[in-house]
Amino acid sequence: MGKLIGIDLGTTKSCAAVYQDGAPVMIPNRDGNRMTPSVVALAGGKRLVGEAAVRQWEQTPERVIWSIKREMGTSARFKIDGHQYSPAEVSAMILRQLKEDAEEYLGEPVEAVISVPAYFTDAQRQATRDAATIAGLTVRQMLSEPLAAALAYGIHREPVSKVMVYDLGGGTFDVSVLDIREGQIKVLAAAGNSRLGGVDFDRVLYELLNRRAAAQFGRMLADGRQPDSHLLDSPLITGLLTCEAERAKVTLSTEPEAKVSVKLPVGGKEPVDFETVVTRVEFEQLIRPLVEMTLEPVRQVLSDSRLCPEDINKVLMVGGCTRIPAIRGALRLMMGQQPFAVGEHLSCEDGSVAIGAALQAAALNGELNGLAFLDVTPLTLGIETMGGVFSPIIPRNTTIPVKKTAVYTTAANFQNSVEIKVYQGERQMTRGNRLLGSFKLGGLKRAPRGMVQIAVTFEIDASGMVQVTARDLATGRTQEIVITAFGNLSRREVERAVMDAQRYAREDHARREEAACRDAAEAVLGRLGELNRRDIPRESRRGLDEAEKRLRRALKGRDPENIRKASQALTSEIDQMFYLF
Repeated sequence: MGKLIGIDLGTTKSCAAVYQDGAPVMIPNRDGNRMTPSVVALAGGKRLVGEAAVRQWEQTPERVIWSIKREMGTSARFKIDGHQYSPAEVSAMILRQLKEDAEEYLGEPVEAVISVPAYFTDAQRQATRDAATIAGLTVRQMLSEPLAAALAYGIHREPVSKVMVYDLGGGTFDVSVLDIREGQIKVLAAAGNSRLGGVDFDRVLYELLNRRAAAQFGRMLADGRQPDSHLLDSPLITGLLTCEAERAKVTLSTEPEAKVSVKLPVGGKEPVDFETVVTRVEFEQLIRPLVEMTLEPVRQVLSDSRLCPEDINKVLMVGGCTRIPAIRGALRLMMGQQPFAVGEHLSCEDGSVAIGAALQAAALNGELNGLAFLDVTPLTLGIETMGGVFSPIIPRNTTIPVKKTAVYTTAANFQNSVEIKVYQGERQMTRGNRLLGSFKLGGLKRAPRGMVQIAVTFEIDASGMVQVTARDLATGRTQEIVITAFGNLSRREVERAVMDAQRYAREDHARREEAACRDAAEAVLGRLGELNRRDIPRESRRGLDEAEKRLRRALKGRDPENIRKASQALTSEIDQMFYLF
């Protein structure tokens, strides 16, 4: 069992934290930063993550994968060099780097509490577990992001109160209502949108910049085409304008206008300057529909928890997009109070969710007392019955862990088996909900319809993972399924991906070892430069010169052991020269 850390696997950025010496601490990555961009590049046989992947985008944008969290739990695949990567495999690359950086920082193996959006479906949660498995990371618990943020704020130390957590991150949106009593946090209701976040706000600004750039450069094309909004849709130009859109969004959170200035390779010509100004008024008009989309789940959780805005004692905001004045203003207007920004309270605006996960990790390890919470399932779970009707068994916002059973019967005479189809959603017909999985219960006693009774039991653990069991009450015959989610990886695919990840981990380790040897060798050559070799007799200098040549030859190769031995030999010669002269 390793050291337990907290991980925030974000859409645009990811980070990790650990509880040390009585307080949570952010874990720096290999670049010395708290945040690792959730970006992966697959180029030249290498798997690059974070800043290295962002830099690679400038050379091969088509080989870079962004915002993978939004595809978790889907059947999306990314084809590069003939290999199709699932969202879980791509996320595993990010998790592996976070794991390696944490182990490097702590000097010991790690396990994790990973935060997930409260509104993640079972499919998305299972995909996150698959990603951790592929990365070689043991997950002790999955914690909803609003709960993690509330723990980071210290909400468990509040007196009896009702708290709303509004979490608008890079790619997902959650809102939860919490009930705090005697140090225990109970989630009363949760809602959200797993495909709404900062990237959507970036997108509307990108589209504005694209239109303006097309109008400016359309007349410059050699073939004389008129301005076209698709003129600048090459991967490189799209990326450049998207980056400028994100910068403008950040600027407009504090300034009345943002100046955009970027060189664009238009029409295959030399890069041309593109400059424009976007005002906050223009930005707020563009994002008005997105802001309204966040308010509907707020209304829903208030309704589900049977509360009015006046009943909420405190509103907490989490996520980079909550810095946008229009969002803060809309939430303040709806709730009738000034929201609190969790990140500003912690002086660590982007790390609050990881800090909350680290606190829960400490509680699981017995390092921290006084943390207790009850989460809920965000969507209704049930099965399909005759005619495609959805039969709910566990309603949304049911406190977990939970176990519930419902009894069904056969729909046809002399049925010897039944197929149990498990769905998640709020529609009355299954075609409007999400199929999570299915299994068959066979060996039923032949009898007229309605005579055979089958008990279907749903069990959800504290992390939100679902197990479904069907039992023939007459024979006791049972069948069960742990939902692995429709569209996710099979066990065989996960095992293959684990082997791939381990192979690349060995290659990555070899590259890091080589880089360390090269750095040490350059340092030795730097020491050599400090010697005044003209003052050393030629015979005494011969060994020094030979050792230098040997090291420089080794540096032209890729063998870390050769470089290390050559460095040691030259170091020995240099030490001898310093001793003699």
